[in-house]
Parts: sequence; structure tokens; C-alpha cells
Amino acid sequence: MRAARALAARINARQEESPFLPLGQMVRAAFLFYLFAYRILFPLMVALTSEGSQDLLAPRFIAEFYYTCLLAYPFIFYRKEYGWLHPLVLPVFWELGKALAKNPLTLVLPFQFPLVDFAVESQSKAASLQMSNIDLAWTRLQLSLVYCMSHSAYLAMFLFGPTFKVPRFKLYRPHNIAITSGAFILVAMGMASVFVISKGGVSELLVAMRGGRRELFEGYGQYVNAALLAPIIALAWFVYEKRPFTNPFFITGLVASLVTALIASGARSVIILSALNLILLWWKRRGRPLLLPTLVAALIGVIVVGAFGAIRQDYGSQTIDTSVLDPAQIGVTIQRAYEEIGYRDDEESALAVMAGANDKGLLWGKSYVNAAVFWVPRAIWDSKPDGIDKYNMWINFLDYPINSTPRDYGVWGIPVNGEMEAYWNFGLIGVVVVFGLLGTFNATLAKAAHVYQKVPIFWVIYIYTVLNLVGTSRSVIELLRAVAVLALFMLFAGIIRLRRGGEIELKPSAAGAAG
Repeated sequence: MRAARALAARINARQEESPFLPLGQMVRAAFLFYLFAYRILFPLMVALTSEGSQDLLAPRFIAEFYYTCLLAYPFIFYRKEYGWLHPLVLPVFWELGKALAKNPLTLVLPFQFPLVDFAVESQSKAASLQMSNIDLAWTRLQLSLVYCMSHSAYLAMFLFGPTFKVPRFKLYRPHNIAITSGAFILVAMGMASVFVISKGGVSELLVAMRGGRRELFEGYGQYVNAALLAPIIALAWFVYEKRPFTNPFFITGLVASLVTALIASGARSVIILSALNLILLWWKRRGRPLLLPTLVAALIGVIVVGAFGAIRQDYGSQTIDTSVLDPAQIGVTIQRAYEEIGYRDDEESALAVMAGANDKGLLWGKSYVNAAVFWVPRAIWDSKPDGIDKYNMWINFLDYPINSTPRDYGVWGIPVNGEMEAYWNFGLIGVVVVFGLLGTFNATLAKAAHVYQKVPIFWVIYIYTVLNLVGTSRSVIELLRAVAVLALFMLFAGIIRLRRGGEIELKPSAAGAAG
């Protein structure tokens, strides 16, 4: 008991120093070595000996070096609060983790599998990228410069810009957390079941997804979104449950919410991001990073990508091949995952958008309008603008004019990141504004972490926001939906309470802040 109390005291002391879990000196040094050796030194050595990398190599290398310095800022100019969960650190950790998960051989064979590839030629089938090598090199340089500008704007506003006022709510410990969480998850499962049954059942739904999910989800958005939001309720349950991993009801709720989201939406990313959120919340509970659970979560993510991808993308079949779920086939499943990751990397979506924007012009806010009026059915507004991902395939990959309207069948979305969405809509000004605002918002979020550092559910919102709010219009809408559902959950769980007249109680007491 004494040892446990001493450990708890040390953890509390560290968290009072930084609510973001402090980084050790060796960890900072390792991050810096990884960034500059694997992003700069090793790729440059490969590029200097490769004929296919020589076009505009010097300016492209300088841009990459500057961008790496921006990523390394919190490790070079370290402050005590720059911990693992800090908004300047966690996204870097997440991006490096994704890079290693995509190709672990990068770590041991950096010359055969460079983290940054300076090769000019592209394997993408995008119509916008069918150009000469020198034009491709120029487009790659422009893309790197946009990334430099976006992160410069983000850092400048985070470090030196104004912040929003942090609202101070009076928060309480939840009552009947298991019953409230279970009820919300059951409602989500019920709504998802309505959608699944309407499509003929699980097998028929998964087969239908092979033809594209956009048309499949038309008119059922509320049911699919309910399924997608079920895992965040499980995360809220996790932070308040005393012994979550020994509670069979919590385990059942967690698994049910993940399976519901996966089947109803077909989005493998919801499993990966939910698992990452859970791991980071576990880190926060323990007061330190946990290596083994993190590696296990990474392996699960790769398996989900491979197994569910094989089920969803078996285009020539009208049945479900459940053999991919056989543990004996795990090697084949992992191989499939890496094949799909390689295919997606070869698409070079961001580069295709840059080339398309330069050649065909800007969208002038169309994708942002689509996000703002997501709640308006297309049956009411037939000419409602489409999402950025669909425009990407239609214009940059299929080579249709910028002012044409994508058809409703046979066209799916190819993901576009926040930098390129801002650039394709409003050019460089859009990049500066969007990522400047993101820097201001995350600086405010970091300030709020000091106010609510002992409130468990705050960290659910915080980690979800830092990982998911990436500058795209879609990520903003998804965050608003998640916060709205969590606010409703907090109300039913008694974490927030309404005064007479419907106003939320403000000004937390010390006990209220402790949750």
C-alpha cells in the first residue's frame, strides 16, 4: 500500500508539472535524431545517388529541411509543458507512428526505404499528374512550400497569437456511469441496426459497399453517424470506470461500439483512431507512456486494415470471404494491409490536388459550403456542392472540368488533407487563415488543459480534438458532432447540470474541477 501511494504521489507530482505527461531528455533526443536523420540525412544520401531525384533537388531539400525544423520546434525549444499529449508534440508523434506502421523497415533499412522520397516520378494514375519530370519536380516543390507555410502559420498563432477565453463550467462526478454509457451505446446500435436491416443484413451491406458508400448512405446519414459516435461514449465510460479492463460490462460495451461503427460505416479509421484514443487515455490515467499496449494497438490497426479491406474490396464477389478472420491467416492479412497502404501512397492525392489546382483553378469555397450544410438533404438542395474528396477524384483523377458536377454513381472520394483543401479552395491565403485559426484553437485547448486537468472527460474531448481536428472541413463537422453527443451524455450522466431556465452552471469549484 505504501509503495502504491508513493507511486501515485510521484505521478500526481509529474502531472502537476505538466498535464501533458512530461517528455524525458532521452526521448527528446531520440525524437530529434529520428526527425533529422530519417527525414533529412538518410533521404538526402539516397537522393544524391539517384538519377531520378535530381530535378530541383536543392530547393526541394531546403523546403523539406525547413519543414522538419518546424516539426522539431517543441523538441529544440523545449518547455516543461511540452509533454507527450501537448498539441505541438502529439501530432508529430502520431505522424511518425503512422510512418513506422506503414513500413517498419524504414527504421532498420533507411536507405532502401527512405522516410522521405525525393524521387520525382509518380506512380499515381491521377490525370493531373501526367506531366514531364521537371513539371512534377516543380509541383512537388510547391507542395512542400505549402506544408511549410501551413505549419509556420500554425506555430506562429499557437505561440504568439491571441487565444479564446476558456469557459469555466461547474462539473460533477457522474452518477450511474455504466447505465448511462450502456444506454447510449444501445441507442447507437439500435439506429445502426435499422440501417443494416434496411440494406438486407450485414453480408449484403458489406457487399454493397464495394460499389461505393456515398450512394449507399444517402438518406441514412443520421444512422451511420450514430454508429460512428458510439466509440466515443465507450471512451467516456473508460475514464470514469475504476477498473475498466476487469469489468466485463465495459469490455462488452467497448467491443460492441467498435463493431457497430465498423460494420455500419465501413470506416476502418474509426477502429484505429478509437484504439489510439483509448491508449492515450490509458497513458493519462497511468501518468506515463505505455509501450506494449501501444505496439499491440498498432498491430491491431494493421490487421483491421488488411482483414476488413479484403472483405470490403473483393470487388468480383457477391459473398463475404470470412477466411481473412482466421488467426492462422494473420500473415496474409498483414501482407494485404501493406499492399493497400502502398497503393494509397502511390495515389499521391495531395500532389494531384496541387497539380489540379494549378491547372484548372480553385474551388472557391465549395467544399466548405458542403461541410456547413451537411444537414441539408440533397433531395431538398439538388445542386448542393460535393465534398472535397469527391471533387478530387472527379477533377484530378478523372480529368473533368473544375466547374462540372460529379455524377452520383461510380465516383467515390479520394482523401484530401487539410493543407490541400485550404489551398484548392482559396490558395495560399486559405492555407494561412485555416492553419492560423487551428493554431489559435489548439493554443486555447492547451490553456484549457490546465484549467480542467483533473476532469477525466475533458481528456476524452482533448485527445479526440488534437488527433481528429486536422484542418479539413470534414474534421470540423465530425468534431462538432462528437462534442454535441458528449455534451448530451454529460447531461444525462450528471456531469453537467442545468439551472432553472436551462442555463449550464458555470465557475467550477475545486471539487467540481476534480470531476
